Amino acid sequence: CTIFPNPSSDKITISHPAFTGFSNLSIFNVSGKLVMERQLTNDETQINISTLPRGVYFVRLQDEKTVEGGKIVKE
Repeated sequence: CTIFPNPSSDKITISHPAFTGFSNLSIFNVSGKLVMERQLTNDETQINISTLPRGVYFVRLQDEKTVEGGKIVKE
């Protein structure tokens, strides 16, 4: 999956063309606490992160067959 822009202050776009059907997006802070969760249905989805405090976050994208991870920086 591809996450852009990174870093971002308000919105990120997640592109995941290899995933099929529904995908679950989870965003965790550096302490491992789940701070956001969404169900994705499109190959490319925009997520509003403006309510999150500044910092580094870990992203997990999972469908029925695959799990991918990434990191984003919220400015």
